[in-house]
Amino acid sequence: MSNLSKQGDWAIVPSRGAIGNPRLRDELVELVQLGVDATDAASCVIAYGQGLEQGLVQAPLTPPPWADLERAISRLKPAHPAPSGGNQFAILRIEAADFVSNQKNAALFANRFKLLTAVASDDSAWTAIGLLLDFGRDGTALEAQLRLLSRLAMAIVGRAAQVASRDFWRGRATATAAGAASAKQTTSAIETDRRWVEQALRKVTRLEPRRRLEGFGEAAAELGRCDAWIIALMDNNVLTVERYFGLQAVPPLDHGSALAESFRRQSVIVRESPGQRTKIYREDRLFADAGFAV
Repeated sequence: MSNLSKQGDWAIVPSRGAIGNPRLRDELVELVQLGVDATDAASCVIAYGQGLEQGLVQAPLTPPPWADLERAISRLKPAHPAPSGGNQFAILRIEAADFVSNQKNAALFANRFKLLTAVASDDSAWTAIGLLLDFGRDGTALEAQLRLLSRLAMAIVGRAAQVASRDFWRGRATATAAGAASAKQTTSAIETDRRWVEQALRKVTRLEPRRRLEGFGEAAAELGRCDAWIIALMDNNVLTVERYFGLQAVPPLDHGSALAESFRRQSVIVRESPGQRTKIYREDRLFADAGFAV
């Protein structure tokens, strides 16, 4: 046994932020505990990175107060990812100056311990594992165990990344499917309206000429579910009311009318509720006199 007892709970060192993925967190915490138990180390640290996400776990929760292991391990982050499809691995011994704090008598303890580390990376993730060992331990004999711990850590981080990617694309696919269904429904409604308009136009064209304007108004009112309507013609910039329905009477419309402005702008003027009214037209007063809310 190491002359530093394994004490405290197993937990996350939160200085880099808590690991958001609970399964990844639990598996890495279990792995650092395994690292201590399998190697009889005084402490074990695992740092990892995947994309923009980084995290670090350490066992035990309360390491020797002079051992600044997080700083030492985090410095081992690879500067560049491994080539696509490739991987990198190295076992390193960290000098005492990199894991000893400035506390009183820290150097005396440092002369009794060493930090053995393994760094691994591929084209999408990296891990760094550190074992705090008695200085007299044979590091060569522990390299196989350290290599195995490194492979397990890379597998855990890589699987978490794959699951996150799968869930992301599954969510995107679900959203896309919902959007496609909505688009299909909209397209179907448009097609239904188009067929209705074609049928209405055929019906209007079969009417006698003197009835066509009125028939057109009736067809438009049915399509728009209108209770009242006005049809006017513009000739030489003069707007003339030709047909109307649901109103008591319609006087000549001047340039203060919605129909005249619509003609000038060559665009549709839509008002779906009284709260959307920004301008009062002649037609507003006509429909209000007939008892309609405008």
